[in-house]
Amino acid sequence: MVLALGLVVAVIAAIRFAATLSVVADPGGREWGEGLALDHARRILRGEPLYQPFGSSFVSIAGYTPLYYYLLAGAEALLG
Repeated sequence: MVLALGLVVAVIAAIRFAATLSVVADPGGREWGEGLALDHARRILRGEPLYQPFGSSFVSIAGYTPLYYYLLAGAEALLG
C-alpha cells in the first residue's frame, strides 16, 4: 500500500516537474491570449459590446465563453 502511494506521488511529481520545465523553457508561451482576454474584459467595462458586428475594422477572436469575460471584467473592476 505504501509503495503504491509512493508510486502515485512520484508520477504526480514527475508530471508537475515536466510542466515546470516547459514553462521555464518558454515563459511567454502560456500568456499568448491574455492581452486579448483583457481587451475583451475592458471593452465590457467601457460599455461596448463583447462581439463586434461583421464588417467592422476591429476583428478579434473570443477564445472563451462570454461568462469568462464578464468574470474577468468584474475582477478587473475590483482589483484593477
